[in-house]
Amino acid sequence: MFKNYLKITFRNLLKHKVYSVINLLGLSIGLTCSMLILIFVQHEFSFDRFHKNADRIYRLGREISSAEGERREPSSSATTAELLLQEYPEVKNATRFQAMGQVTIKYEEKLFYEKRIYYVDPSVFDVFTFPMLIGDPKTALLKPYSVVITEEMAGKYFGQTNPIGKVLRFDNRDDFIVTGVIKNLPKTTHREINMLCSFETLRAQNHPGLIDWLNFKFSTYLLLQKDYDYHALEVKLPAFIKKHFGKDLKTAESTLSFYLMPLKKIYLYSHLDGNSPGLITRVSYFSILALFIVLIACINFMNLSTARSAIRAKEVGIRKVVGADKSRLVKQFLGETLIFSFLALFTAFLLTELTLPFFNNIIEEELNLSITKTPQIFLGFVGLAFLVGIISGSYPAFSISRFHPAQVLKGNPATSFKKSRFRSALVVLQFALSTLFICHTNFVRNQLHYMKNKDIGFNKKDVIILPIMDDKVRQSIRTLKKELKGNRDILNVAASSSLPGLGIPRNVKIPEGYSRTQVQLMDDINVDHDFIPLLGIEMAAGRNFSETFPTDEQQAIIINEMAARKYGWEAPLGKTIQYSVDEDKYTTGIIIGVVKNFHLSSMHRLIEPLFISNHPERLNHILIRIQTRQIPKTIDFIETRWSQIFPDHPFQYSFLEDKYDRYFRTIQKIIDILAAFSVLAIMLACMGIFALAAFIAEQRTREIGIRKVLGDTTLGIIIRLNKELLKFVLIATLFIIPYATLPIVDLGKFFPYLAETDFFLYFKSALLVFIVAFITISYQSIRAALTKPVENLRYE
Repeated sequence: MFKNYLKITFRNLLKHKVYSVINLLGLSIGLTCSMLILIFVQHEFSFDRFHKNADRIYRLGREISSAEGERREPSSSATTAELLLQEYPEVKNATRFQAMGQVTIKYEEKLFYEKRIYYVDPSVFDVFTFPMLIGDPKTALLKPYSVVITEEMAGKYFGQTNPIGKVLRFDNRDDFIVTGVIKNLPKTTHREINMLCSFETLRAQNHPGLIDWLNFKFSTYLLLQKDYDYHALEVKLPAFIKKHFGKDLKTAESTLSFYLMPLKKIYLYSHLDGNSPGLITRVSYFSILALFIVLIACINFMNLSTARSAIRAKEVGIRKVVGADKSRLVKQFLGETLIFSFLALFTAFLLTELTLPFFNNIIEEELNLSITKTPQIFLGFVGLAFLVGIISGSYPAFSISRFHPAQVLKGNPATSFKKSRFRSALVVLQFALSTLFICHTNFVRNQLHYMKNKDIGFNKKDVIILPIMDDKVRQSIRTLKKELKGNRDILNVAASSSLPGLGIPRNVKIPEGYSRTQVQLMDDINVDHDFIPLLGIEMAAGRNFSETFPTDEQQAIIINEMAARKYGWEAPLGKTIQYSVDEDKYTTGIIIGVVKNFHLSSMHRLIEPLFISNHPERLNHILIRIQTRQIPKTIDFIETRWSQIFPDHPFQYSFLEDKYDRYFRTIQKIIDILAAFSVLAIMLACMGIFALAAFIAEQRTREIGIRKVLGDTTLGIIIRLNKELLKFVLIATLFIIPYATLPIVDLGKFFPYLAETDFFLYFKSALLVFIVAFITISYQSIRAALTKPVENLRYE
């Protein structure tokens, strides 16, 4: 019997080739799109799960609550980890990370700039899974000036030579001995690592942050006991602060507390720490998109399956006459749709393999479809294919199998399938979903356009960035600036500790009128006197730093308007702010100027109170504004002068605009993906309605012929045929417009600065969907209406 059902299934496929291809292709494309998205989603959720103790690792952070809201920072002081480990038995281990920043590393004749270097405790190998290829993890980081490198770094500096015992010179100042080599970390890690230096090095250097609990520049990770609820430890942290630091820092202004972030959540929920956009937002968007695309494809499949089942009513009648019972008919219809849906699933797997390289190119990842690595996705889609087959086949199977043979052979039941409320509802649903995603894709596109064109408060174009790697470069900045300013194509040269758009440190300050228990966090940047004019930042009050005032270098500070507003200073000039310079010692800066608010951080962060100081020993970047007429020639000139002044430092440059716009490129990738899949969603919906329109026209062939004989016009017939399906598309597009403005996810977490709602944008999106559907349906209507009456009346 199964062989018979299989034969009938393939006969029907071949008999109705157009419908079969549309049905198979539509469902296959829908499943393919969803597979691509879900592979990406699974990849995003896989971050940091390669660590053996991933379920037990938590990052310690601090939270500052005030009348203005809450702010979380993913860092803590160095002393906190030691005390937690001593006093709480549920804390089984702890390790700290202190970023070294970008440094020059030299070995023999090899000289490179390197990033992703951290000072860490020896316990890092007990907390995290960093497999050691060479060396002993228990002793590798015990001594000062020891370093463990990745196998990539080992190959880069030492080739095939054993690196153990080799000496790497950091910033022409410190010699580190290689004591171990670890495997390269997977790309699915929130913290990329090239080298790990011993934490004891900081002790040997008498680093002030090791004893200053207000020095929040360390990342602390705790390993808790198995199956322990980390919220129970969070409840104990306020008492911990009060015990060790005298007060819980609760004031009328703000409260400082600690919190724990699970390791598995750090990558996706980083926006909760205030340091990057929330990637969970795009994952949520793509997950919903995958669901909707599968739903649209399934609707097409069910629509055509139920519609075409009507023409098989006579087949059912004959089968009942020759003895077929209801259960066999149900099995036949369900079996046919299951075979069809699994054919679509097989096709979808092939299409996914073919399109995955192009998808990887868009998202700049290296994803792959592996049944062994992602069995849940494979099993999920097998289950989905089975479910689609059952749902699609159940409606016609149970409906038609109930007919009496006499009624069926007279053709009466077929008419009940011509106008199905179920099919109408499905058409409305699929076009409503398609319209919704087109609307939201256009919203994100409009949001990106708004942010790109928003006034950020400074001019980022035509600015070249050079890194300041050590004190030798730092001490010769004036010499370099003098050499470069002699070129007429170089307009200005400045220096700063941080760069706009790349994140900026936030440090503790004590504004005038506040006490040590009322410390405030401020964005902190150190610049020279050319920085503000080079970027075109406007002064709101007071003056800029100046070489004519020698005291500016160590005493003067500048704030932004946000700081003056937050601290209630109507006349901020002359006010003071205390800030830490060495261990527990504070120096006092006098405000000489106020700049207008500008976006020193990228657009994913609100503008915060800003502290600008002028300390030459803290500069890390050189900024060079150039003319655009001869950029290559100007860069060659800069490189020549750099090599003459710093022959032992490699020349490395970048453009400020590229660095600042990196955030926008991430959003652009999201828009590209959303746009591509939204277009596919519309195509799938139109494929379904195209086949449905063709089926309706075929069912009404004789009616069309009779109407033409009786004098009906071609236009009248086209309108009559279009009306039946277009009214449902119109209902869908009009219905969804009010809901299109509602966010699918909380976009405020991803876009702190939202563009104004453009209702006309949503109307245009809905109109676009309606026009595409109208053209699709009209093609079949015109084709049917232009057929000669004699051919229509010969039908059947």
